[in-house]
Amino acid sequence: MVRHLCSMGLLLAAALTALAGDQKGAGGAKGEGTLPLDSAFLAKAYVAGNKEIQLSKLADQHTKNEKVKEFAQHMIQDHSKANMMIVELMKNQKVAVVAGAEKDLREVMDKLGKLQGAEFDREYARTMVSDHKEAVMLFENQAKNGKEADATKFARETLPTIRGHLKHAEGLVSSLGR
Repeated sequence: MVRHLCSMGLLLAAALTALAGDQKGAGGAKGEGTLPLDSAFLAKAYVAGNKEIQLSKLADQHTKNEKVKEFAQHMIQDHSKANMMIVELMKNQKVAVVAGAEKDLREVMDKLGKLQGAEFDREYARTMVSDHKEAVMLFENQAKNGKEADATKFARETLPTIRGHLKHAEGLVSSLGR
C-alpha cells in the first residue's frame, strides 16, 4: 500500500514533467516567464502538498483516533484542492516537478507504516507540525518576494489556511501527549 501511494505521486510528478515540457526561465520576452524563485516555489509547494495528502491517507486508514482521522481527512481535502490549483499554475508557467523528488515522502511513509496505535498518531501529528512549519516559511517567502503575479497571489491567499493547519496540528500534538 505504501509503495502504491508513493508510485502514484511519482507518476503524477512524471506526468507534470511531460505536460510542462520545457521550463521557462527568468527573463522571457516583455518580462514574461516565471522567475526561478517562483518556479521553485510551485515545485516545492506541489511536492509538499502531495506529501501531506499521502501521509494523511495513510493516517486516515491506520488511526482509530477520531481527532486524527478528522484532521487527516481535512488535510486530504485542503491539500488536494491546493494541488489542483498548483498544477494549473505550473501548466500556465511551464514548470515541471522532477520525478523522484519525493524521497522524503517514501522515508516518512515507511517509518509511519511501521507504527501502530497512539505511537502512529503522535508521529503523524509531529510530522504535520514540522511539515507545516516548513510550508509556512515557503509560502511566506513567496508572498513577500515572488515576482510572478499568479504564484504570489496563490501564496498570499493560501497562507492563512496553512497557518490554520499548523495551529490545528500543534493542538493535535498537545492532545495526543508525548
